[in-house]
Amino acid sequence: MLQTLDDWTLRLDVDAILRGQGMDPAAVRARSARIVAAAENTIDEGRALLSPLVISRELTVTGHEPDRLLFGAAVLPCGPVIAKRLRSAEHLVAIAATIGPALDEVAIDMVTKEPMRALAIHGIGGAAVEDLAEQACRRFREQGRADGFLGAIPCWPGRPEWPNHEAQRQIFDLLDLDEGACAAIDLTASHLMRPAKSLSFVIGLSQAPDDEAATCDGCGLRPDCPYLPVEE
Repeated sequence: MLQTLDDWTLRLDVDAILRGQGMDPAAVRARSARIVAAAENTIDEGRALLSPLVISRELTVTGHEPDRLLFGAAVLPCGPVIAKRLRSAEHLVAIAATIGPALDEVAIDMVTKEPMRALAIHGIGGAAVEDLAEQACRRFREQGRADGFLGAIPCWPGRPEWPNHEAQRQIFDLLDLDEGACAAIDLTASHLMRPAKSLSFVIGLSQAPDDEAATCDGCGLRPDCPYLPVEE
């Protein structure tokens, strides 16, 4: 069954907004008070433009193969790396999350007139959709535990083994969105999500407990994630 969730309160702070612009907060604070001030001054404006929405569908896994998962007539041809990561999953939750189109439209409109403010608004979008995805992961993990599943295995498009142009279409095929849901979030012919500030991913629910050491393995940001510690 398709599930639509819009009861989200997103957390925004200046550091998250700077990271959403692709910047190192500590470095920006040391070099540019104007960029920091722009982020501070646009938080309330940006928050008012957010319409967070998560659409999901839970499927029962009926078979595991070396390079794909089976769900009766449906299939996730995710390749051997992701299939191995999800090998203990008994259910799979396909998820699409968006903060809506309004914020991006405002940023585009102001980019030639107030580029620094537009960049801050863009950063709010990046921070907001990342927080939405994090909260969604937590909620589906908690729901899984309530149903007796000890482990939740998130897998994100963007890895070389599961590139966006393939993974996005595969996830949307599993979601099988109806007309109403497609009006809120969709995939273009070139496999880009619309609205622009959107993400899709899957979470495998398993009887095996979470492997904390492998938490990051399914993330598309690896190996260049800004949150990973620098190896000495």
